[in-house]
Amino acid sequence: MGGPSSKGGKGKKPEISDHLLTVRRRLHDALSLGIKLSDGKVKRWQSKDIDIQSHALKMMNAFLSCIPSNMLQHPLIQDSVLDMVVALGGILQSENNNILSLAADVSQKLVTTLGNTIHRYPVLDITVSLSHLLSSSQLPVAISSAIALNHILANLGPTRGKVVKEVWDALDKADSVGSVVCALQNYVGGTQPTEYFFVMITLLESILRKWPLSRYPVWSNRELMINLQRKCADSEISIAISALKLCSALGISSMVILLFCPFVL
Repeated sequence: MGGPSSKGGKGKKPEISDHLLTVRRRLHDALSLGIKLSDGKVKRWQSKDIDIQSHALKMMNAFLSCIPSNMLQHPLIQDSVLDMVVALGGILQSENNNILSLAADVSQKLVTTLGNTIHRYPVLDITVSLSHLLSSSQLPVAISSAIALNHILANLGPTRGKVVKEVWDALDKADSVGSVVCALQNYVGGTQPTEYFFVMITLLESILRKWPLSRYPVWSNRELMINLQRKCADSEISIAISALKLCSALGISSMVILLFCPFVL
């Protein structure tokens, strides 16, 4: 799939190493086993074979580990990223727990690698799939999905526009807010990793700040607000601070926050 390495120099694209070209070729060989053209000649991941899915995910992980940050603008890298986005959109719908765990990890790695360039890619399918995985009984899958979603939201760009609306519609349809609220209500320190609480509350804060209309269903949830009040007074300062930030995102006045957590004075 690769060609000769680009030559460096002023005004020219960064050079792609022979190793990266080799890994890229292996990636595309793996992706070609599952990506097919569907109606309207649109690329879709269509393989449900576990071995093919696993192989593709491992090649994606290897490729992402090889990409220098200064190569993200290169056309060959961008083409590969597009194919990975297509593949993940399908693989994240797998019913196999091992595949889902690996796919969630790769999705997290992809979006963190892309950083603020993610808005250039059609990540809607990934967003939909990750939203449904927030309620996964596998905590590592739920955690990776929440982290990935938060990165996507943070790098969508302006709060207005077609893409932002599509993402919100996807989150709303999957009841993402409800899934996160349920996670926060059910969080019990000591029996679940603290990271679970942090990533869920951070994701909810991001959603509330980007889409203010989502605040009321959260603010009006009495059980959550009682739990949030307790967290504001938690002896673990990082948990208390996270809870206070969520209060702020909810638009709760500083006076109410102080009532929740008087020790901040």
